[in-house]
Amino acid sequence: MQIKEFDYQSLDALFGDYKDRVQKLLNENIDLSKLSEVAKKPIDSLTEDDLAAIGCKKQYDEEFQELYAIENLDHLKLYVTREDGRYNLRGYMLRLIKPITTTSELIEEALIKWKLKMN
Repeated sequence: MQIKEFDYQSLDALFGDYKDRVQKLLNENIDLSKLSEVAKKPIDSLTEDDLAAIGCKKQYDEEFQELYAIENLDHLKLYVTREDGRYNLRGYMLRLIKPITTTSELIEEALIKWKLKMN
């Protein structure tokens, strides 16, 4: 097992090469036709099924009525909240990272950059 700087274990050493895991995910789990349909929708009309196609899973929290998590292949989470019809990207301890204004931006930030790390 590889050990990186500061004695943290490499997640690739634990779970396998990230690129290989992404390729497997793309081949087996992501419905690209559904994703292309979702990408055409305005962000304010997204349903829970649409968010699931992007990879967002409903979470329960006292502070946010609509909280979703997207987990990357290293099992780290990024959060998406919908507040007053607006979407926000949130990180650790639900701290605001940035507002999301379009469906394509949500797909890019949550799925492409976070889960697939294809930026």
